[in-house]
Amino acid sequence: MTEKTTLPQEYTVMEKAALADRSTGADTKAKAKKPLDAAVLRGLIAQIEAGNNNLGRDSLVQALAALPHAKIDTSGSAALVRLAGIETTNTAGLAQALTTWCSKARRACLSGEAV
Repeated sequence: MTEKTTLPQEYTVMEKAALADRSTGADTKAKAKKPLDAAVLRGLIAQIEAGNNNLGRDSLVQALAALPHAKIDTSGSAALVRLAGIETTNTAGLAQALTTWCSKARRACLSGEAV
């Protein structure tokens, strides 16, 4: 029989759950992510920033959608952009979703998440 330990009252519910998971050996982390490629991200940022305007957006989206593992979806209530391991959604439309993707990719490059 295993002994049950009680946790002090000052622990929050989330802390208790995390401690319980650790004691039972449950894995709380998601599977390991592939490292992002900084050179690819910088190239995509430049391409999106150059073509994300009313005249060039259609050809930009066609070029981006042709990339492997890319998904650009505007059918739902929010526009979805998934490129090079980074995903963003935005309810303001595709132009803003592309801009948000660029910001997120730039942060990944600057933070060292992308190698």
